[in-house]
Amino acid sequence: GEETRTEHGKMVVETDSCGRVESSGKASEPIEPRPEDPDLERQQVKAKEKTEHKCLECGEEFTQRSDLARHGGTHTQGKLCESAACRSPSPSAHQKIRSGQKGHQCHECGKAFQRSSHLVRHQKIHLGEKPYQCKECGKVFSQNAGLLEHLRIHTGEKPYLCIHCGKNFRRSSHLNRHQRVHSQEEPCECKECGKTFSQALFLTHHQRIHSHSRSHRCNECGKAFSLTSDLIRHHRIHTGEKPFKCAICQKAFRLNSHLAQHVRIHNEEKPYECNECGEAFRQRSGLFQHQRYHHKHSLA
Repeated sequence: GEETRTEHGKMVVETDSCGRVESSGKASEPIEPRPEDPDLERQQVKAKEKTEHKCLECGEEFTQRSDLARHGGTHTQGKLCESAACRSPSPSAHQKIRSGQKGHQCHECGKAFQRSSHLVRHQKIHLGEKPYQCKECGKVFSQNAGLLEHLRIHTGEKPYLCIHCGKNFRRSSHLNRHQRVHSQEEPCECKECGKTFSQALFLTHHQRIHSHSRSHRCNECGKAFSLTSDLIRHHRIHTGEKPFKCAICQKAFRLNSHLAQHVRIHNEEKPYECNECGEAFRQRSGLFQHQRYHHKHSLA
């Protein structure tokens, strides 16, 4: 039972279960019921907040968007394709890659990705997380690849080499845009034998077959070259000179093309993409090997 009375301007409630309870309010004011569990109210508030950030994969809810982003990467860990030959993600993800589907969608902007790890990396843009800072100018970036690309402004590094004309570029996108100029050119034909080549660089190398003048001879081993530039590159084998240095790890290389290939490890750049399934590779040889193994029908 419960009894209510007034003592000295205070309302007093006595119950059989919890004894005497005083309220500093006036007798005419209603009394808020005291919760049985002191943490109940806080738990109820948190439960309401959780409905804002929900995982589309498993339905788990989170109070913060950053927790949801980190959680997203757990759905691909430890899941391998049943095919022993293919080491792609889980069967469902593998099928999406083969069909070109993108099953991981950003709930902020609607952009879709084939892998949840790519989605997590993308969501840092919306979260405003920029943990990577340039020591030269203080500019911050959400991804390490963005910082590495930015550093080339300060170092002057241009690791992307056009195999058609030898011109270098700071970004792979700039190289791709530049190469469209060469793709519109007519096939390069050798005036000596009529053989044609898709790239001017290949024609230049071929024409050395017809040239009998190899006046540039190596003093170390006697090997002769038709071009001075070839002799200079060759001579580095004997001297051990490696003039092309990586601005990130300081590793040095004998050829600029070797440096360009190495830099892709740091910036996670994979410029060679498979037209069949979208998988990308750092080296052209990796793409060719992938196509021979997985897409034999398209190469036939």
